[in-house]
Amino acid sequence: MHPAVNMPSPRPVVVLALLVWLLPQVASSQDSRARRAATLPVDAPAFVPGFERFGRHADIDSIASGRLLISELSCGACHATDVPDLQPKGGPRLESVGERLQADWLYDYLNSSHAPQHGTTMPNVLSKLDRNSRQDVALALAAFLATQRKPLPEIKATGAIPVPLEFWKLGDVQRGTELFHQVGCVACHAPDPDYETVVESNSALDELFEELSTEELEEMGLASAARKVDSVPLGELGNKYSLRGLARFLHDPLSVRPSGRMPGFKLLPSDAADIASYLLSRESTSASETSSSGSPAEQLGVLHSETEGYEQALAGRMKTQTLGELAEQGRGLFASMNCNQCHALSGEETATTLPPMEQLDSQSAVGCLSDSPTRSVRFSLDAVQVGAIRTALADAATPRGLEPPSRLQHLLLQRNCYACHEREELGGVGRFRKPFFETVAGIDLGDEGRLPPPLTNVGRKLQLSWLKKVLLGQNADIRKHMHIRMPAFGAELADELPQLLATSDEVDSAPESAVWDSTLWDLGATLPQVGRELVDNGCVQCHPFRGYALPGVVGVDLQGIANRVQPSWFSEFIENPGLVKKQTRMPTFFPKGKSQQPHLLGGNVHSQIGAIWSYLRDLDKQPLPEKISAARAENYELKPTDRPILLRTFMKDAGTHALAVGFPAGVHFAFDTERVRLANAWRGRFIDAQGTWFIRFAPLAEPLGDRVQAIQFGAPFARPKDESASWSADQLWPPHGSRIHFRGYRLDEGGIPTFLYEVDGIGIEDRIEPHGQQGLLRTLSLRPVTSHASVGEESAAAEAPETDRLWFNANYGHDLQILNAFESKNELGLRVRLEVSSSDLPVSVRAASDDGAVWAVPLDVKQPIDLKVEYQW
Repeated sequence: MHPAVNMPSPRPVVVLALLVWLLPQVASSQDSRARRAATLPVDAPAFVPGFERFGRHADIDSIASGRLLISELSCGACHATDVPDLQPKGGPRLESVGERLQADWLYDYLNSSHAPQHGTTMPNVLSKLDRNSRQDVALALAAFLATQRKPLPEIKATGAIPVPLEFWKLGDVQRGTELFHQVGCVACHAPDPDYETVVESNSALDELFEELSTEELEEMGLASAARKVDSVPLGELGNKYSLRGLARFLHDPLSVRPSGRMPGFKLLPSDAADIASYLLSRESTSASETSSSGSPAEQLGVLHSETEGYEQALAGRMKTQTLGELAEQGRGLFASMNCNQCHALSGEETATTLPPMEQLDSQSAVGCLSDSPTRSVRFSLDAVQVGAIRTALADAATPRGLEPPSRLQHLLLQRNCYACHEREELGGVGRFRKPFFETVAGIDLGDEGRLPPPLTNVGRKLQLSWLKKVLLGQNADIRKHMHIRMPAFGAELADELPQLLATSDEVDSAPESAVWDSTLWDLGATLPQVGRELVDNGCVQCHPFRGYALPGVVGVDLQGIANRVQPSWFSEFIENPGLVKKQTRMPTFFPKGKSQQPHLLGGNVHSQIGAIWSYLRDLDKQPLPEKISAARAENYELKPTDRPILLRTFMKDAGTHALAVGFPAGVHFAFDTERVRLANAWRGRFIDAQGTWFIRFAPLAEPLGDRVQAIQFGAPFARPKDESASWSADQLWPPHGSRIHFRGYRLDEGGIPTFLYEVDGIGIEDRIEPHGQQGLLRTLSLRPVTSHASVGEESAAAEAPETDRLWFNANYGHDLQILNAFESKNELGLRVRLEVSSSDLPVSVRAASDDGAVWAVPLDVKQPIDLKVEYQW
């Protein structure tokens, strides 16, 4: 053991057998790890996005570049400083690291922190140890970290957003591929080269880049905009995460990395599972190609198993110690090596005694920036990075450039906001990434309609309260026509950035009473009426109002605009949009400063803008613009009166192959014909068909009624892989429903649909109708299919397994109560009651897991069987 590292004497540690059984195992062999270490550059420099894009090319000054590196390398965690820009980023929280990461990956990472994670900002803290000592210390630390298994927080389900049992196992790789390339992941991370986009980046500026040489771009000041933006490396995620760990991290990254360098994209649990499945499938492709059996989903599950313990992962490296002794040694090392300075871990806090940053000698021959083999830690830095850090350290004692604009730029660089947003001609979506920023269904709104908005003068535009909501991700998504999502960054940034933007942009926060003459407000109710007439001749052509719009209109809804923007900015922008915002598509309605409606308020432009503000401020209390009201009078809201109404549409929870069915009784449902499931149901008003019929690029349709209730998260029927095994959601409900074939539907004389589909050679007729005014009655008829074949399609009956039992997905929940053999209820208030034609009572099986249970009912389908299901909520 190296003399500088003291291994504390072991103390007994109790390791619960159940805990060990649940801990994740490594996903790759020692041979594959050796090959990986041999192919990755050991000295690959730390990757800091803002530095790589701007600092390395001198687009920002050297002090700003150095400060950025110092903060992102967390130098201030050990070397204290009061300079705000030098405060450390910090590392991920480790209380639940054993629940998220593979134990063998932890060992590899600590043993050589740059081979398993290309571009990491974490230093190699064991670099001064000899090989054997380094391996011993890495093993002890990995064992200690693998025992940190604080339970992950429960994800609460709602009626509209269910959390399926073991949701991370239900990921859809195809949908995950689309989400990864649409919601914003590719703003920082490399896209799949085979992914096809709908739009092409063909702006005039992009075409100019193709024609100019590097020298010409430099001369014209366009080099930064034309340069290819490097991607933040993802590493080999399959070696690092279990499928569960990655899905949980993607769902709430701020709980693990509160610094916000990886923000939250407000993913549903199903979204996180889909993206995790996609990311891990990219690494399992080569393995699946060499496997001769099992579906891709099954192979993915094998490659990323989480059911075996870390004992297996570490056992081959252990010598004479027990696992408990090894973990206790790791605990002591974690404290003595100051790991807690960067990583939060309850009960492991210690104070550092290292000199403050202002006293550091940046030219020291034995410091962190030196090449000395005895330096405390070893960062992977190249000469350009070291030079920038030394410049910033020389400035640390008497720091310059701490004014609000400089601090603002530093925060934007830290969070890589420039990956999406341009501010003062710095940053914005990279030239080669623009094609991935698409509008819903590919509508052409130009770059302004598909790229995130610029941040130049945004502090003058937006109110502080709204900026904070945007940064916290609190119901502030107003560009619903864009696939890209504004991520949530957490409270730390939300508490500081809005005021910095306002100060830097010299906000005029005057209230409306000061922006417009007080005599204008004396008009009372007449003023918003004038505003309504004005917007009817302009704004309605591009903007929705309270969710309603003219056919074909896609844009930002003006509902709530008075709570978003400053009155002073609104007045300036409406009067002359092009002057306030460069290259905007917003036209001016006051050419040469003159109104086109001189009969209103004497033609006074400023007063007319005040009238528009007055109308929009109280839009929830005002009638809709006349043109929109006239369009709505065409009765696009579907109202079932005499018989059911069926509408094929796109729906948020029922997918892009949804069939919405409305009944005069006021109970309605949506059936997902792609995944063949009863997705949800609701009471009250049915649905608005305007978007489906007239608006080509409308947002996904949503029920107009209330009490929207999720019914089924997966396929209604499936066969288990092994009836003798412990049931779990992935065994009962294959994520892709590969053996379920939808065959259409038929209507009876009353217009009630019966859905037709097959599951493993069993033909199913599924009739769904209201049951009183509070629920649904579902009547299912199951019959063996004697023959079924169509051109180019194998018979479904031929695919059927030998078992005679088919399982029905009756109900699920986190708190599922089996009331009796025929009835269950979940915590969302969904009560399900069964009636089976068979004389035998159905046997209820609860598929237990940490996150909930499934009421899975086995049915003997050797003979025809009928099943009635009552849903009440």
